[in-house]
Amino acid sequence: MGLVSVSFLLAGLVLCLLSLLPMLVSNIRVHLGIWLPLVLGILMVLFGRFYRVIFQQVSDLAGWIGFGLLCAFVLWLIISFLVLALGYPRFAEQEAAYTVVVPGCSVLGLRPSKMLLRRLETACEILKAHPEDPCIVTGGQGPGEDCTEAQAMKDWLVAQGVDSNRIFLEDRSTNTWENLSFAKKILEENRLPQKVLVVSDRYHLYRCSRILQKLGLSCACQPCPINPAVAFGYWFRESVALLWRLRRKGRKTP
Repeated sequence: MGLVSVSFLLAGLVLCLLSLLPMLVSNIRVHLGIWLPLVLGILMVLFGRFYRVIFQQVSDLAGWIGFGLLCAFVLWLIISFLVLALGYPRFAEQEAAYTVVVPGCSVLGLRPSKMLLRRLETACEILKAHPEDPCIVTGGQGPGEDCTEAQAMKDWLVAQGVDSNRIFLEDRSTNTWENLSFAKKILEENRLPQKVLVVSDRYHLYRCSRILQKLGLSCACQPCPINPAVAFGYWFRESVALLWRLRRKGRKTP
């Protein structure tokens, strides 16, 4: 087997492993970030396995088209990952007068999920370090949730000692655009600081910052930790979402 065949075989196998890992080690629902890279990984394995057959028995054109598409995908994946990791404004501790905004994420009954809990822990640290800053928690009530995501977040923060008067509820939203656009209305109605500090997962922050820019708000971003076992799927899904990041209507994000 040639270098190209081996390269595609190995890359495809790695992609399949990264796609299946969240289901093997964590109780996580299947989403775009799992099944799409799995399909692409299988295609890469098949291309590597039948590389010579495609070029020698099908046609050179089909071989080069397949090769080009797969290479373009890998390049797009690398670029989009870099954009997601580096493309958002950082939080500077010396700056003051922020409104902390926490985008919604799934709730298990009345309790924040593990992913949401990481966002809340990071937000709680910031709120305790900046006791004058208000906070907007966002998210409506979804399937399997016994309360709104916003209410579950407020209850958790209050239990950690954050003054409930600092926490404003946005409990109607169903996706990231609504999280932030509805939060803007709360900013205006309550005359809160117009500079927003978004606390969310690192892969999510670029899209949040672009939405806030479109809404006419200045922002900074603070990433929270994420489980490495499930990170790839969510990063991959967000890479796909880059193609539609500025559309008002979109898929609900974690």
